[in-house]
Amino acid sequence: MVKTMLSAALMLLAPSLVLAQEGSLTSAGINPNYKCDSSTCTLPKCYCASNKPPNGLSPQSIPQFMTLTFDDAVNSVVEPVIQSLVGNKTNPNGCPLAATFFVSTQYTDYWRVQTLYGNGHEIAVHTMNHVARPSAIEIQGAQTALNQYAGVPKKELVGFRHPFLDYNQQSFQNLASLGTFKYESSMPMDPKGAIWPYTLDFGPAISCATGDCTGNFNFPGLWSIPMANLENPDGSLNASMDPNAPIGSTLSKDQLVTLLKHNFQLHYTGNRTPMGLFIHASTALPSIEPVRLTAYNEFIQWTLDNYPDVYWVSNQQLLAWMQNATSTADSLRNPALSCKIAARDASNIEICDGVDNKGDGQIDSGLVESCQYPTQNAYFSTCFGCPSKAPNISDISPSRTSTRGFVPDAGCPNGGTWNPLTSQCVSLKRPSPVIKVALQTATGTTTPGKSGAAGRLASGVTVGYMSAVVAALAVAALAF
Repeated sequence: MVKTMLSAALMLLAPSLVLAQEGSLTSAGINPNYKCDSSTCTLPKCYCASNKPPNGLSPQSIPQFMTLTFDDAVNSVVEPVIQSLVGNKTNPNGCPLAATFFVSTQYTDYWRVQTLYGNGHEIAVHTMNHVARPSAIEIQGAQTALNQYAGVPKKELVGFRHPFLDYNQQSFQNLASLGTFKYESSMPMDPKGAIWPYTLDFGPAISCATGDCTGNFNFPGLWSIPMANLENPDGSLNASMDPNAPIGSTLSKDQLVTLLKHNFQLHYTGNRTPMGLFIHASTALPSIEPVRLTAYNEFIQWTLDNYPDVYWVSNQQLLAWMQNATSTADSLRNPALSCKIAARDASNIEICDGVDNKGDGQIDSGLVESCQYPTQNAYFSTCFGCPSKAPNISDISPSRTSTRGFVPDAGCPNGGTWNPLTSQCVSLKRPSPVIKVALQTATGTTTPGKSGAAGRLASGVTVGYMSAVVAALAVAALAF
């Protein structure tokens, strides 16, 4: 009943939600006043803006990083779109594609967020009520609710994106004052002259096209992950989020795929700056723009099938790689790109964690509680017991009678999983990642646009069977 009510309400809201998104077109070039002291700003805590890869690596010697990010509520309406894009896709090291979800808690079903987290995706913060230039309580409230009711350890809720990409010095100060966030990602930049993520120790390196950067905008240690706008094949500019067509028309599926491939080549053949696919799942609903989902899927699969040095990673993985940058040849063994595959095995017990722990097709059957608050227009499900009212900015942690334990801020050690039913960390069996492809030459480079069985080198040399096994074991060890 709760799911039906929530779905019906959200279907009515979907068109208005789509109209109030962050996909407007803004030109955002390099800030001419940006100056960074590279002698004092050094990794891992500080990094000057640059169009070149970290650690002096050449662009063609590193992977092409791709990020897939979703904004706004996670619920039963948009979940089919999300699962279509993130499910059953793997990177060259055998790890599943990892996306980043900037979640606003209004209209969110916390258990569905937990399923995404349990399957290796990053959960980040997008305020409680999707407001521009948010207060500290809007940010902290969403972080607390996602921690308590979606089971995401607070130490992993370190990313933030401003709703509408609208910010100012005060909203950044509100974010920094909480002391728990590692990065922010709300600043579009033009594709020509794209730069790598950097820290805001010396202020913004790109013009603040969607917000206001007046005042003291230096935030030491806070990373900024720019959002590259798209370039149309004719050289004109397109939006960074939910790419659009001229007013009065829509992009066809083939036009959208062509647009994304064109921009991929700008990054891949250039300085290999990360390319993002920034979307709202609501815009890809079949009832809104049916071609988007097909186009996004075709593009993602095209990159994975044809470019063995392409990795689709979360924002946290991207920053971790930058702090320990390695060549493509070493990417299979880089801890920043390793993963913890969902705990799924016939020998496991079923706990309430958003994962089919037994592998029998049943996810948390009979363990999830449905919560409904008609006066607040809030309906959600959770593994952590229903609070007395829906979390909100006036009460971000409402009382509850449940004895189910909230996940510790630091999570579970040694790859364990939190069981809210017993309020303790448990060990569950997880499958190991299987390396999908290893097309590497003796110099550590790869041949673009080719795919094939693991072990076949671009140079024509064949990797020994035992070498492939050893490499797979090494990646499996890092996953835990």
